[in-house]
Amino acid sequence: MRKAIIIGGGPAGISAALRLQQITDVTSTVYEIRPEPTTLGGAVGLFPNGLRLFHRLGVYDDLLSRGSSHSMLNLRSLTGDIITTQDIVGRVREQNGGIGYLRIKRIDLLEIEENEHEVKVTFSDGTTDTSDLLLGCDGIHSAVRKLYVDPQHATEYTGFSGLFALLPTSALPEGSVDELKGINARLTTQGVFLTTSCSAKDDEALRGFSKEVPLPKTGDTRDGWEVKREEEIARFKNDLLDLISDARGEWGNIMRAMVQKTSVVRFYPVYKVASGGRWYKGRCLLLGDAAHAMAPHAGQGVSMAAEDAFMIARLLEDPGRSLEDAFAAFDRVRRPRVNEITMQATKNSEAEVLCTPGTPAPARKRRATEQDLLERVERCEALLKGYAPVVDDRPQKPSSSNHVPDGPPGASFEPSSSAQELNASYITTRIDGSVRFTDSFSTVVMHEELVAIQNSIKSNDSADEGAIESIYELPDKTLPVTEFETSVSSSPDSQPGPVEAINLWGNFLERVNPLTKIVHVPTLEPYVMRAAVGMHLVPIEYQALLYSIYAVAAKSMSDQECFELLGYSRDTILKKYGSSIKRALMKYNHRENYTMISLQTLILYLLTLEDKTHRHASWVTSGIVVRMAYSMGYHRDGESLGLGPFETEMRRRIWCQIIIQDAKNALLSGLSAAMLPMQWDTKPPLNINDVDMSPSSDSPIVPREGPTEMAYVLIARLIYAYKIDCDNHIDTPTNEAILLGMSLTNDENTDRAVYGKFREQSEELKRALESYTAKYIGDGAGKVHVAATILKTTILEKLDDVLSPIKDQEEWGIEIFNWKDNLFKMIMLSMEHQCDAHDKMATVGFEWYMRLQFYADMLASLTSQLYRRPMGSLSDRGWRAVERLHGHYPELFDMSQRQQLMQAQFTLKAWGARKTAVAQRGGSLETPAYIVQLGQALSEMEAQKAEKSIDWNALWTDLQPFGDGLNSFMGEEFVQMGDSPAARVFAATD
Repeated sequence: MRKAIIIGGGPAGISAALRLQQITDVTSTVYEIRPEPTTLGGAVGLFPNGLRLFHRLGVYDDLLSRGSSHSMLNLRSLTGDIITTQDIVGRVREQNGGIGYLRIKRIDLLEIEENEHEVKVTFSDGTTDTSDLLLGCDGIHSAVRKLYVDPQHATEYTGFSGLFALLPTSALPEGSVDELKGINARLTTQGVFLTTSCSAKDDEALRGFSKEVPLPKTGDTRDGWEVKREEEIARFKNDLLDLISDARGEWGNIMRAMVQKTSVVRFYPVYKVASGGRWYKGRCLLLGDAAHAMAPHAGQGVSMAAEDAFMIARLLEDPGRSLEDAFAAFDRVRRPRVNEITMQATKNSEAEVLCTPGTPAPARKRRATEQDLLERVERCEALLKGYAPVVDDRPQKPSSSNHVPDGPPGASFEPSSSAQELNASYITTRIDGSVRFTDSFSTVVMHEELVAIQNSIKSNDSADEGAIESIYELPDKTLPVTEFETSVSSSPDSQPGPVEAINLWGNFLERVNPLTKIVHVPTLEPYVMRAAVGMHLVPIEYQALLYSIYAVAAKSMSDQECFELLGYSRDTILKKYGSSIKRALMKYNHRENYTMISLQTLILYLLTLEDKTHRHASWVTSGIVVRMAYSMGYHRDGESLGLGPFETEMRRRIWCQIIIQDAKNALLSGLSAAMLPMQWDTKPPLNINDVDMSPSSDSPIVPREGPTEMAYVLIARLIYAYKIDCDNHIDTPTNEAILLGMSLTNDENTDRAVYGKFREQSEELKRALESYTAKYIGDGAGKVHVAATILKTTILEKLDDVLSPIKDQEEWGIEIFNWKDNLFKMIMLSMEHQCDAHDKMATVGFEWYMRLQFYADMLASLTSQLYRRPMGSLSDRGWRAVERLHGHYPELFDMSQRQQLMQAQFTLKAWGARKTAVAQRGGSLETPAYIVQLGQALSEMEAQKAEKSIDWNALWTDLQPFGDGLNSFMGEEFVQMGDSPAARVFAATD
């Protein structure tokens, strides 16, 4: 347990204490100079980015019950007439679920919380305390900064001062409450006069006056002083009364009453902390105004403090991270965001008026001179020389990697002279007449099996009086990203509210990001916060990315979670966000304007479509993304291109996931991983956390030796490298047939050689995984490390099953007599592993990812085999797997989907065969609940049957076996990205 001392009980200090308590093992003691809350005579504004964070701290409802949330801005003339009215936050609140803008007296933000931690502090009364770290949250005139962190960095007076006073609305003329709702700004010759309600019940009002004031001779601090002497109060009153003397009507009476009824006035000289100062030293870190106080004209002081608190809590969440590392990462990540807000506040203060300046006329273009043109031609010639081939008569060394060709460009496109140079391959014909190429022997077998059972069901149903007839049209398939022009609706974007957006972002960080790691969270989070206020506040390409994040976050949620958070089913939400993604990409013209953001968007969006689109169509679509990345040079490592460390590492992560998706879609289309483009030299991602790199840093990124956030991705990389190496060095169809127990060579020695090579490569993978696990996987390092361990364990168990020769299996001669029986066992084992992995991943919140690894063709193949094998131990295990699958995937009971309808008929027909076989042997079976539920669902369909019968051709199109049999058996784990060839990957892990 670590301890922290927090100096300052304002928004920064209390927010830091609460957030540290929520997500870390740090307990805090907060010290505040004031013995009790005091009225400071003003109000603080809380914008949505801050309010969302307070919502996550659990104090939003309390703030809302105390503060005023009126958001109407009334700009008034000198006489008090309304010039214009604007709902500055209300529109955003309506769009984003209720969080808008809040003003609350500073008295209500002060609390003292006692928690518990090698920094020693001594107070003026002689008391001391010690802790592991010290957080300076004591405001612009921070004692922590002055005494220790950065004594030479002084504050600067902005030249502006404000006078603020609070008074009860009961002291004002009748009807004042309605007039004071919202923010009323009156421009005067000396400054801006503001009035507003600042309590939830509208029983307290704030009046303020901001103007330029010379630096006080007394040099008082920003906290200012109470003006108690009557003459000073009178002077302020007289000045204000003169300025509003022309105000007419009811509004004029209210303003004069507010000035006259004021008894205590606070005067605040506005100071700021200049940029560039130190934020930490040793074990001490400054937060909020203590680090970066800015002009108040952006209204972001409290919100920036809350953001600071959340960031440092996240960095301290890992007990193994050093304070130096955490503080340096905090500085690196937060400083660009703070500088951006500071610049905006400075611009606002310099404007002095509430209007937008006109756009100046563009500068006239200078006419190019002859010398200019000659220089440009010379530069172009120099660039072209860089692309010219270099003639080298030296003998070329054979490459250790087949990523980048050694020879010059322009390789021959002539076909191979011998067909034997290519692996065996097949053409399958579907019922609709279209053809599919495959180089998978198992795919062909599964194709024949499913055709047979489909014809059997079709013929039996046509003979039965009670044949089920469909009342549904073929369900709309989610169109891939290549069909935007015809698939985007004209409905408005479905932007989530602030609370919903932040919750979706949280789900993404917890459930999706650890398994993909293609976004840099510290860099992206400011855009997330702005978009939660209003999507129009971020550039169009970021809008597409954020909608894809919302979509994949919703994908990771259950239907119940989606209803509770968003009010719609998961499928409805995915359609809404999918349309928004497409619209944003179309507006950005993503197919011509290639950027890192558009690639990230497409990767996440395609992830949401994995179980919604045709497998072959997905492969074609992912190929387009590969080509986009190629055109941007992602297949070349950033170091070789002279790019900075941050961009280089992000390109590695993105290229990694692009190849993962393309590989997986290729395999599920019946193609081996050898079909992938192999000419690249992009290195694997480094073993680092997001906070270890920054866009503004040019320093080399040093990989860590221990556990990091990249655990799952890097474990998967090793597994993928193994799979790609197998497909590159082994005749896949022949290898599959031999592993199943069918020799295509009729040579036992050849068969043993295949097993030996496969076993040798498998042992190499096992050693690499064990070595990596020992170095980088921590038992208590978090959920992603548990998921990585599950991934490793699952793939090794599958390899053990595959590497067992057919005659060495315990069922040989009893239930297994040939390769078809062995194929049945492999499919059954695949479903068992699917269920086991699903159960394990559910314990760490990643069950959604396992749902994407469920392939309907495998279940259909299993049930078709169970129909033919109603009895036996393998059959018993197969039926237990089918029952578990129906428990994991409730969509199997949805008869509105044709694929589920056909699968239900598969399952019930096979169960009927099993029940008959058991009865013939004098036994009986208790019907499982899921079989009863499937029967009821089909009975409901029959009750609603229409004239149109089932379109079996359409059904079959939905249920084509595009899976590579062995690849599907091995599952998703085989198609994770690595540095190819595998030899380099394995060598790097030793």
